[in-house]
Amino acid sequence: MNEAPSRSEPQLEFSFEFDADPDKVWKAISVEAFRKRWLPDQNVLEVLHETQREQLELVIEETEPPHHQGIVTFSVRANGRGGTIFGIVHRRTIARVAANDAVPRMLLAA
Repeated sequence: MNEAPSRSEPQLEFSFEFDADPDKVWKAISVEAFRKRWLPDQNVLEVLHETQREQLELVIEETEPPHHQGIVTFSVRANGRGGTIFGIVHRRTIARVAANDAVPRMLLAA
């Protein structure tokens, strides 16, 4: 059974300024086909929150093992000069273990 990831630390925060207008930047993150161009190794599991043209919060999972999950929040706002201030906050989540998962783990030597 998959449970929603818990919000937990650590987190990475980035801020970028683009010459492109906020609508263009919003389109790049909110349209899946465009988002996959610059986040090709991530699967979006769930949209947690969306404030139209301002903020998008997603649960993502890496496509390659060990398939880490995280919560990514994108924010878009005008910089007052025709461009955009683009923010990214990535919080890695800690996978929860089911309460009945009491099976001991063993490594086998070859």
